[in-house]
Amino acid sequence: MSRNKFYIPWKIGKGTSLKMTEEFSSLFPETRKEVSFIVQDQNGQKFSVIYNHENNEILMQGLISWVRNYDPTAGTNLIFELLDPEQPLFRLALDKEILPPPDGLYLGKSKDQLDTYPTDKKFFLPVQDLVTHVFICGVTGTGKTVMGKSIIEEAILKGIPSIIVDLKGDLSSLGLIFSSLDESEFAPWVEVQPRQNQQAIIQSEVELYKEKLAAFGLSTTDMEQLRNKASFAVFTPKAGKGIPLAIASPLAAPPDIAELIETDYDTVLSMIGAFSATFIKTLFPESKTKKLNEYKSFLEAIVLHCWKHGIDLQGQSGLYAIQDMIQSPPIQHIGGLRIDKFIKEKERTEFAKRVAMCLSGEQQLWFKGIPLDIDKLLSRPSNDTVPISIINLRELATFDDQMHALSHLTYALYEWIRRKGEVREPRLLFFIDEIAGGGGRNAFFPSHPYDPPSKSGLNVLLRKGRAFGLGCIFATQNPGDVDYKGLSNCQTWMISRLQTDRDRKKIREGLSTAEINIDSVDDKLRDLQPNEFLVRSKSGGTTVVQERWLMSYHKTLSESEVAKINQPSLVEWFKENYYSKPSTQQDTSIS
Repeated sequence: MSRNKFYIPWKIGKGTSLKMTEEFSSLFPETRKEVSFIVQDQNGQKFSVIYNHENNEILMQGLISWVRNYDPTAGTNLIFELLDPEQPLFRLALDKEILPPPDGLYLGKSKDQLDTYPTDKKFFLPVQDLVTHVFICGVTGTGKTVMGKSIIEEAILKGIPSIIVDLKGDLSSLGLIFSSLDESEFAPWVEVQPRQNQQAIIQSEVELYKEKLAAFGLSTTDMEQLRNKASFAVFTPKAGKGIPLAIASPLAAPPDIAELIETDYDTVLSMIGAFSATFIKTLFPESKTKKLNEYKSFLEAIVLHCWKHGIDLQGQSGLYAIQDMIQSPPIQHIGGLRIDKFIKEKERTEFAKRVAMCLSGEQQLWFKGIPLDIDKLLSRPSNDTVPISIINLRELATFDDQMHALSHLTYALYEWIRRKGEVREPRLLFFIDEIAGGGGRNAFFPSHPYDPPSKSGLNVLLRKGRAFGLGCIFATQNPGDVDYKGLSNCQTWMISRLQTDRDRKKIREGLSTAEINIDSVDDKLRDLQPNEFLVRSKSGGTTVVQERWLMSYHKTLSESEVAKINQPSLVEWFKENYYSKPSTQQDTSIS
């Protein structure tokens, strides 16, 4: 054993002291009952401790922070290496190989074993856990959106692309990654109220970012790496300020419909049901859903007939075909009833008129832009970047319009992953913040008895996405308004602070449905602070995590600010390659 290196078994005497070896005691004169000295960890952080010569022990009060950070276990040796006998100064480390950080997503810092105190131990979510889906829950102000964005940032660094649904404008700001912590880069984006000192506010914001990033071991180098790796594009359906996205074939079959009918008929029926429901709601926005069931069943029968017989329903020409078939149905019966008994000619005429209305006026905007094709959404001029495509739905006027866009996006994703084939590694992430929407009938993924068109598509992705490398990240601030049966497919849960006993009860019920057991879950949830999450991952057990600071600038963007996220050259590239060319799916003229 080196005279300057001492191996001390980790065994706490009465919980307040660490017994040292006889060799260690010889370093200090016996005339001094207590000696203070400095220890530093592998990162250079220093701690002042007191050594009691009479009892040959170190008082643990000075090492509490070190213990929290390094979490020694029974039977482990601690190494005290004397660096400077004059101070004296020791290096303190665990007697085991210092392994490199795990190949995971750095999301924050773990708290100690009792989930009481923060530590410097970084928390990594295994990359492989992404394909078994993530559910994030917490009330406003607890950091659920930031946690979701952190996952996306880390996935970018791993080369994993994402498609993101932005309902409020706060996810689009993922594209705000500055090249430095310079005030000039922050200035255009920092909100300053009238009569406030603009320069002081901006300076304060920059200093906050410097401090918070440093606290989590992040720097401008990390920001630059993220900025250089990602390629952000914000798309907006029905015009808007982003790159226009066309949902131009609301009733068209997927390309492999013949195979799908043979192998997955239930999903075919779910798809037709979702497409028909959202289409009907766009035609009859003033009517209650129950009153539209007759129209919906009639349309479903027509669409199923077309899909089975290879009748093309793409683009505007497809809707003209639907209009003709509404007036002259290609089927004779629905559920044993003749067509004229099931739906009267007067109602069919009104139905056809409504279809005509969606082919004119403002509704034509659905047909303008990049086709809703996942390959196109993920295309970029260079293959050296990771595509992050954000579908910004904030400017859609109604919840039904948002539902229409989301429903078609989910099935477009399903068609894409099936075509790509099975894979074990995460291929693509799909992130929605606020799947509970406005709650109840205005939720995208509500519990029974509500069954909106978006629910079936989201369920398909949760059930089947794993086999194809699609990882879903669903977040909500309303734990009482989501379908936990569907969320049982999520094997990583991140739960932040909840305000009410009712919310905590809902989470307990959800955990039970997902067959996830967390000891003393109520106590853990009550003790959580803002920006802290109780994380139950598929492969990593249960941990309380303080989420890290974002490298992107977190804010809610206005409609005009959304347009600034897109690089002009990228907008031009999409225009030249996709919606400037004639298409059988849509009107490709650019207004």
